[in-house]
Amino acid sequence: MDDKCFRIGYWNVRTVNQETQPGKLNSVMRTLDKFRIDIAGLSETRLTGFGTLNSETYHILYSGLETRKEAGVGMALSSRAKKCLVDWEPINERILRARFATSQAKLTVIVVYAPTNDTVDQTKDDFYRVLSNVVAKAHRHDIVTLCGEFNAKVGSDASYAPAILGRHGLGEISDNGVRGYIHLYNMILKMVRIKLILKLVLHNTVLLFWRQTPPKQED
Repeated sequence: MDDKCFRIGYWNVRTVNQETQPGKLNSVMRTLDKFRIDIAGLSETRLTGFGTLNSETYHILYSGLETRKEAGVGMALSSRAKKCLVDWEPINERILRARFATSQAKLTVIVVYAPTNDTVDQTKDDFYRVLSNVVAKAHRHDIVTLCGEFNAKVGSDASYAPAILGRHGLGEISDNGVRGYIHLYNMILKMVRIKLILKLVLHNTVLLFWRQTPPKQED
């Protein structure tokens, strides 16, 4: 792999809280380092509050609930990615945003951990409302990468969204699948209406590559 590229990934880690599982954080970071991941979205971190942590190989940004060790999202940055970090924002225990400078464009990465399918509708709608606002506030020339755990099944019928869905889904689409598709589609329509020059990339465990460059003066 070209050393001037960023490798981006995502992992539902099922906790990196050192109080409940000592050593789990370092184990996760070693695995990311093994696969040479530069920017890793993390969900279900179960860390409280928000802030940063450091391991031997990664700088971790995290956002969680104030006291309860539930949900939580984070982003692990290699030393190269940290140098390109422009800013970051802990939105809540389910959404975290960070912005990076690359040679092609500024890159905004949003990590999410959606409510599960059996969560009450109001909580699901609140999640997508906040997420929609975060995406809409991205700088107009940024490339936006949205990664995380949407807790959804899209099913095997891709006919209702052939441009987005593949042909290898399983079973029936879940309520979260329908809800997620509708909200994400509306996000894209909103971007078009307000004429944002912005590219939205959706992925779960797919790895993406971006050219690295140090941060420059803010737009």
